[in-house]
Amino acid sequence: MAIPSKEDFDDCLKCLSEFHADELKSKYTRQITILTDPELTITPTIESVSEFLESLKEILDRKVSAVISTKVYKWLNDQEAYKRAFKSAFRLNVKETSSSDDNMVQHYLRYFETITEEQAAAILNFGPSPKTSEIEVQKYQSKFNEESTRLKRFHREIKASMDFQHGKLLYDIIHSLKIYYYYDVEKYINFKKEQLNLAKDTKKSIDKLLLKFNTDSEYEIYLNNKSSWFKSLKRSSIEIEEMLIFSKTNLTPIERKGPSQAERLLVYNLWRAFKKEFEKSQNNSSKSTSISHFLSLEGISNPIELGAIEKLIKKWNKQYKASELEKRNQREYIESLRQVKKLYRVM
Repeated sequence: MAIPSKEDFDDCLKCLSEFHADELKSKYTRQITILTDPELTITPTIESVSEFLESLKEILDRKVSAVISTKVYKWLNDQEAYKRAFKSAFRLNVKETSSSDDNMVQHYLRYFETITEEQAAAILNFGPSPKTSEIEVQKYQSKFNEESTRLKRFHREIKASMDFQHGKLLYDIIHSLKIYYYYDVEKYINFKKEQLNLAKDTKKSIDKLLLKFNTDSEYEIYLNNKSSWFKSLKRSSIEIEEMLIFSKTNLTPIERKGPSQAERLLVYNLWRAFKKEFEKSQNNSSKSTSISHFLSLEGISNPIELGAIEKLIKKWNKQYKASELEKRNQREYIESLRQVKKLYRVM
């Protein structure tokens, strides 16, 4: 079977980019007035959540069918190298567990539950910060247990299910293959460098703006650091920082010219795809064996030996571990996670 065209790759990537249930929002969202935020019609009851889950499953099943019917997916699935690659990547996850409908319903309903004073204290004392006073804990518990607050948390989880992007690893893998088959390596590397420089400049500008608005001034009459846009900027700064930290890996093996330069770029992109997928799981090996299988796919001009792949990945992992993310003081890093948690928390 011939290698799919660039348009075929684009078609498959488009299907994967739409592998979510965002369209359910039009069914379950209503706008009360122009001045209020949209409200979901789903209520925290077994019947309402069950109906939502049925609609969610119907849409996602349709999206799965769209992906597997693409030429690129069929082309990949017809090759033993692709099957071996995924079997190797997920070898620690072969024991699958399926959640029953009842368990899924209870998952959403838990977001509407109240918490005890002990649970409130545990949330507030997350990380290495000083212990919270009893009055602060009780105040937080009271706010947390208000019906309006619990409903916001419940709706937030429902919205997250509609927004959740499925198939991200497969998207990254197929995009990596598209780059290999149809992109010029040097132009691609230059583009990524320019992108990173823009990200650095953007972060600098955001941080300067945050500092300016977070500094007391006789010219300001509002408390800017409590506004939603301030929190959005703060979150953007943190997320750009994490992206830049991840991008500090050594690109020298890719930039070095030679007959296998395109293959080295493919190895790098696949390594990054697996790194993102398994970063927070216990299944966080280098996936070098899986990557070696991908380099046995049809149309790969200069397959790289497993030993050479492991050497490249070892170098990138070393650079990544030596990055600011790993060097950062553990107390400061946990505190930054706590700040992210606060930004997303409904109060």
